Amino acid sequence: MNDGTKKRRRRFLLIAALLMAAAIGGAVFRRQEQKITWVALGDSITCGCDEERKSYADYLVQEHPEVRCRKKGVIGYCMVDLYRNRERMLKDVVGQEVEIVTVFAGTNDFGTDVPLSEFEADCDAYMKYLKKTFPEAELVFYTPLYRDYFGENKGGAMIEGTVNHLGYSLYDYVGCIKKLGEKNQVATVDLSGSGYLNAENLRELTIDGLHPNQKENLRLAEVFEEKVLE
Repeated sequence: MNDGTKKRRRRFLLIAALLMAAAIGGAVFRRQEQKITWVALGDSITCGCDEERKSYADYLVQEHPEVRCRKKGVIGYCMVDLYRNRERMLKDVVGQEVEIVTVFAGTNDFGTDVPLSEFEADCDAYMKYLKKTFPEAELVFYTPLYRDYFGENKGGAMIEGTVNHLGYSLYDYVGCIKKLGEKNQVATVDLSGSGYLNAENLRELTIDGLHPNQKENLRLAEVFEEKVLE
């Protein structure tokens, strides 16, 4: 092999190496550019009612710009509202690539005396619908947080045995979500335990005994982060 051939070979190998490095770098850059699409469904707690008019979803996205959140929280919505309005609420995301769908609801069902049998039927149907509509996405249902009871004892913190006008406790609705999650093979996260809101910290971490303030929303963002970024 003469010197000219050797030089051409070295030049070829150098160009090949540079092209390969560019291809690998481009692939890494594209992966870094990719967004995680998260559909967050719920009521006013998802809509955002803290001092900044934000929710846990806003703070999570603020910390993780790689997450694209389609926030779909509606003030006052119960599980039946989410289910009956499913097509209208989701028309802009159906058929798109979605990595995770979360549902954070049930507190209004307790507070407005929705019969447990109706809540169970709507929650069951909603789980089935979301699994079918987003077969490739992770689906997670979050239970309601501890809260004040706004019934006859309006503004009074719940105590053991507190029930709504139909005789159901918040934990009846919580248990229903967990039972249906097991039945439908849908992940559930129980936020009703004492490790979250409770009688001792309710005034410190909510704006009104129900809606999380900024401090609690920041903590909830960390809880949701575990699933969204999983």
